[in-house]
Amino acid sequence: MRRSDTTLLTSPAVPLTDRRHAPPAMRRHAAITLPAHERHVSTVRHHTAACLDAWRMDEDDQDRTVLIVGELAANAARHGRHDMTVTLVLSGPTLQIQVTDYGGPPRAALERPEEGECGRGLDIVRALAHSVDISTPPHGTRVRAEYRVGSPRPT
Repeated sequence: MRRSDTTLLTSPAVPLTDRRHAPPAMRRHAAITLPAHERHVSTVRHHTAACLDAWRMDEDDQDRTVLIVGELAANAARHGRHDMTVTLVLSGPTLQIQVTDYGGPPRAALERPEEGECGRGLDIVRALAHSVDISTPPHGTRVRAEYRVGSPRPT
């Protein structure tokens, strides 16, 4: 089994006394690359939770982000052929989540099954994020979701 590539960057080092939000000028970045396989989705969720906890993000925002990441990673694992990369960037009050895989376009974006739980991931992400962008560069799919940390969920 291949080891994952993981990056966690934080700059500058500023003590955080308030667990609700990172200081507005803070820019943080984390990335993990794993084989696009469903057994790695829980690893991606745990990695995301650990990063957000280290960044002292509010618990509601942590839950929201882990759910978004889990749905996007599950899609990448289901449709990707090789690796999937999950990137988190916290810049001021905006959190950007990007999941890239090397496969075809997500079927859930094209058609939804009549019943069952499959095919609802992107709808869940759209309900939780303020913006969602899906692009299909050559040989893969990239989904980018953003929301303002500490803001209410879109209605």
